[in-house]
Amino acid sequence: MKNLLFKELRLCVPAQAWVYFALVACVLIPGWPPIVGLFYVTVSVMIIFPIAHANRDALFTALLPVRKQDAVKGKVILISFLELAAAVFALPLLLVRHFLINPALTGDPEAVEMLVGSEVNFALLGAAFFMYGAFNLVFFPWYYKKVSRGVIPQLVSMLVVMVIMVLYIGITTGSPAVSAAINDFSFPGIFIQLGVFLFGILFFVGATALASRLAGKAFEKLDL
Repeated sequence: MKNLLFKELRLCVPAQAWVYFALVACVLIPGWPPIVGLFYVTVSVMIIFPIAHANRDALFTALLPVRKQDAVKGKVILISFLELAAAVFALPLLLVRHFLINPALTGDPEAVEMLVGSEVNFALLGAAFFMYGAFNLVFFPWYYKKVSRGVIPQLVSMLVVMVIMVLYIGITTGSPAVSAAINDFSFPGIFIQLGVFLFGILFFVGATALASRLAGKAFEKLDL
């Protein structure tokens, strides 16, 4: 798997994909819901897979001395690696936003209103991982049923992610009670945050593993 991941990173991630990955830094923008910045890593997939298809990467990987399921696992590991890397990359930036940027704006009444619902907490990361897991679960099994028709799975997967993102923003900004609960770092708010975070992590791991298994079975049946 390590060699497959190395191959994917060297051959299948174009420079444009890293540009969208870098947009994760948008979590620093005051007033923006930080989950929007974490969303941008999924846009990289819209670049990675069409270019891989144009280069006939699926056929090339299938010709290597690896099983078809392992070829799929290589792609799943690549995207999962980017999603995890996005969370790691965003973490120090989120801390800067929480401890430096947001407090600096609290003296401005208009800025305080702008910051409502855009706080940084563990629930945010849990929602991001849930979003990534949902993307993987929808995209990979569908894509590997027919590699040559990968546009629709990508568009639908992106739509699912956007719906989850909008729902999270709507719930955390539209309901004062929910916003207060998930942004309270004292008891019981911290336990609510950690519960959402743990659920998001478990869903991400389970959904990604299931996506890899289903996609591997679909790819084995595909005649390249």
